[in-house]
Amino acid sequence: MRARFATALLMCVCCKQTPRSAPDAALPAAAPAGDVSVIDAADSAARAISPAPEPMTPLGDAGVSACKLVMGPARQLWHGPPALDVSPDGVRVAFNTEAGAMVAAVARVNVPPSPFVGTGRRGASPPCAFAGKHVFCMDAAGGVHRRDVATGGDAMVAQARAGTRIGASVVGGHELLAFVREGKTTEGETLEAWLWSDDGKTQRLSDDGSGATFVALAPRGEGGLAVMLDARSAMTPVHARTVTWNDRAILGPDAVVFLGGGAEPHTRAALAVTSAGAATVLLPIAHDLAFGLAVARVDVVPRTDSAATWTDYDNGLDPAPVAATVGAARSLVARVIPLGKKPHAPRAIELGRVTDGGVFVSLGIVPTHGDPADVAVAADGSALVLAYMDQGGTWIERRICP
Repeated sequence: MRARFATALLMCVCCKQTPRSAPDAALPAAAPAGDVSVIDAADSAARAISPAPEPMTPLGDAGVSACKLVMGPARQLWHGPPALDVSPDGVRVAFNTEAGAMVAAVARVNVPPSPFVGTGRRGASPPCAFAGKHVFCMDAAGGVHRRDVATGGDAMVAQARAGTRIGASVVGGHELLAFVREGKTTEGETLEAWLWSDDGKTQRLSDDGSGATFVALAPRGEGGLAVMLDARSAMTPVHARTVTWNDRAILGPDAVVFLGGGAEPHTRAALAVTSAGAATVLLPIAHDLAFGLAVARVDVVPRTDSAATWTDYDNGLDPAPVAATVGAARSLVARVIPLGKKPHAPRAIELGRVTDGGVFVSLGIVPTHGDPADVAVAADGSALVLAYMDQGGTWIERRICP
């Protein structure tokens, strides 16, 4: 084991939304020594969350991450799937909560701990998504709210399928939201991907005749890139199309860049985009007699049947969280993997990078407190900001990767 010292200064504000379906139970009470200072507008009081027990040493042959820890891990006041955003103004984290979206500023360096002690509060799923000066969060009924981070102003802009993931981006100076909602066809009910833009217009993102169980949206050059999964029991098509702005949101042709095997409807992927515009889709899914991470490149004009590479896991994993950076010089990835071939093997977070050839290269394991779940990553200059959930809470840390 190694000691872990960190704090992150959080400035939190909240706005009222439709109540979430988050669990009511709080995390266990923290020990006296705190490591996160929080100012919560709901309580108007400073609190701190103390460190959980020291993280477990990586198991088996998995090596400790080559990405050097430079800040954290800092335990957050809220315990739930995190969303990260990096801008010239700093690093922000958002949690989807019963009271509304909670947004906090994350310090880039360690700061002294607060003497106050608090307990963790439960955040809800799915995680929020940042775009420009707004954060988008889904309530328990599937309503997607657009909240101004600075003023707290809130408005519901779309109705999505409750519990499904959302994506957001800025294209041509306009904020876009991608979401999944229920639709009807001559063959019955289906799930479809839709796109909302800040001019108040909504258009279908998935082609007619194509379903969508998951959607991701990211900036790419002067435009954006949307990726959709249509998870089925027999196969999982991965669709991609460009998004540009010319008085309105313009969609490029739809292409099935990769065809995966059967998957559950909650299967999700990650979209990685470099500052030079190189894009890849990362999809944890079964193939042949194994389970692994498929990495499929997406050309400037997405084309059908793009080249894909595989990195197998020791065992199947469901769900299999994965996250990737957007806008960095290179694509860095965080994924949850099993450590061993036995059923119910311990899980760990593995960091890695995607080469120019579209190959995932491991950078080792990040120690956690067990059972890591949702992960989020963002590039902050030369540093990688990593947020994740585990048995000890929700944590944020900064690392420098070789």
